[in-house]
Amino acid sequence: MTVLSPDMQDALNACHGGLTDQTDWTTAMQALAVAAGADAACFYAEGAAELRLRFPASPRYQHFLEDFLTGGWWRRDHRALRGWTRLRGGNRFLVEHDLVTDKEREALPVYHDLYSKHDLTWWAAVSFRVGDQDWAMPLLRSEAKGPFGAEARGLLDLTPHLARVVGIGAAMTTTGARDAVDMLEMGQRAAVSLDWSGRCLALNAKAEALLGTDLFVARRRLRATDAASDRQLQALVWAALEARSMAELPPAITIKRSAGLPLVVDAIATPSALGTSGLKLQTILLLTDLAEPARIGTVQLRQIFGFTAAEARLAEQLSAGWTLAESSQHLGLSLETARTQLKTIFVRTGTHRQADLLRLLDRAVRAVGRW
Repeated sequence: MTVLSPDMQDALNACHGGLTDQTDWTTAMQALAVAAGADAACFYAEGAAELRLRFPASPRYQHFLEDFLTGGWWRRDHRALRGWTRLRGGNRFLVEHDLVTDKEREALPVYHDLYSKHDLTWWAAVSFRVGDQDWAMPLLRSEAKGPFGAEARGLLDLTPHLARVVGIGAAMTTTGARDAVDMLEMGQRAAVSLDWSGRCLALNAKAEALLGTDLFVARRRLRATDAASDRQLQALVWAALEARSMAELPPAITIKRSAGLPLVVDAIATPSALGTSGLKLQTILLLTDLAEPARIGTVQLRQIFGFTAAEARLAEQLSAGWTLAESSQHLGLSLETARTQLKTIFVRTGTHRQADLLRLLDRAVRAVGRW
């Protein structure tokens, strides 16, 4: 096994710290860049294109990427177009002269208008694979430091370590995605978590129940059968992934169904999605079935009214439109026990009749949203 330099080992340790928020990612990536003999470094998933700011990068690489993206340079990125083809072909390490000639360097505007502006003209990249996704760590350095040479091929020794960092991040993302949608299900919300590319990471049971002929998952992507609805859905997902603040999140859309009322799809961003760590959970879609009566969950009932768990379950059943007898049967209670719990619910809510209680619960539903 190759022995890494102390600086490189420290840099990798910092990356592992980034996964648990013990280390700032920009600090970790800067340490990687310096240990690799570069001025800037980042992680980059193939296909990320204009979403590259989602991923960990050193400070200089972040500033470079901001101009790279806002200037539209990503649309004609010769390094990505040529580099990924060769990296996928088995050449896991590339330097500038593997992709471009000196004559092209003189002719291509990007060298004069972008690379020189940031004094990051020389490039190298080492690639690795995690699951079914190709990743790379591009490196940039200044004109004064000159091109990466043959000695930089030693960076190939990093590939198992880099794959481990990203692999752990992916595993943590999947676990976090499941936890997030499961927690939303406790609040009676159908939810789908997405990764940085818009692929489904996890669906809770309420979301899975809405899948069928009108809404389905294909190749890990949520799709709508109705063409116009599907275009809206894909645009919503993409806009949510690109959002850098809560204010930039797109408005909700509707999914037309072959029969009945449409589904409403809304997107929310997780805190990590609005930061710079694309190794974490990015976006959650909330699905609302307009045909389902609005109801309030037991968690909210306990918070608002101070109900016990048993009282909250009964109140939830009543708010959904069930009679007391039906509710007791669903909950496995005797009718007498249900009546006793209802009396306590009346006391806690200051109501005296079931009709008054239902009106109060209806107002609570509207106050907290469609839980």
